[in-house]
Amino acid sequence: MDTKELTQGSSFLLKGLSHYNRWLAEQLDRLGPLEGVVLEFGCGSGGLSRALAALPGVRRVIANDISPHVKDYFERNLATIPKLEFCDSDIFADPQIFSGMDYDWAVTSNTIEHIEDDGTALRRIVERARTRTGVVLVPAFDCLYGTCDRDGGHLRRYTKASFRRMAAAAGLRVERAFYFNMLGAFAWWAQYVLLRREDYMAESHAQSYSTFDRYVVPFYSRVERPIPCPFGLSLVGRVSLETSK
Repeated sequence: MDTKELTQGSSFLLKGLSHYNRWLAEQLDRLGPLEGVVLEFGCGSGGLSRALAALPGVRRVIANDISPHVKDYFERNLATIPKLEFCDSDIFADPQIFSGMDYDWAVTSNTIEHIEDDGTALRRIVERARTRTGVVLVPAFDCLYGTCDRDGGHLRRYTKASFRRMAAAAGLRVERAFYFNMLGAFAWWAQYVLLRREDYMAESHAQSYSTFDRYVVPFYSRVERPIPCPFGLSLVGRVSLETSK
């Protein structure tokens, strides 16, 4: 199985984690709140797309992904979900198509770390939003880069400092950024850095993710919410267009 297939597979592995995807949507919404029409850039299997569509202020979600496998999955499984539509346009090949989508907010989760020119991709989706604003979730901390990152096609992980440098180089301003999911950071490090597990597509992993989603996330997400996290598995940031550039 090549890197592209692994990346797609890992996305589909996470599609049924309803509590976890709702938690991610809540973190992104904290930086909004998200309202109106939302473009989700790199939607994968659509788990987060559905959670975004359920947010009270969101009128419609445009789920964007260039993978033909994702397109096929959406057409077969998600085409009838209210407030959700799929778009397979490529921001590098067809940037003007995004200008005509008339969306209010740009959202991207666990996507730009796969892209060599991450800053350009982020700027292109943000500058075409009516608010000229986007909310972004990326994997955090180089010390957590492990076998799952490598096999999943991650080119990098981010700190607040490196995220701000990337955004600034692209003509974007980081208005706010924070880490979250401290518990997940420990589990990720143990499995993919210390033990260097390479079987994350195995059924045993699907079962462990499901257990985490069902029994841990509903409790832990409430515990972590009021705590300013000094580190975490992910970094969430709000960026806006620097009008002077």
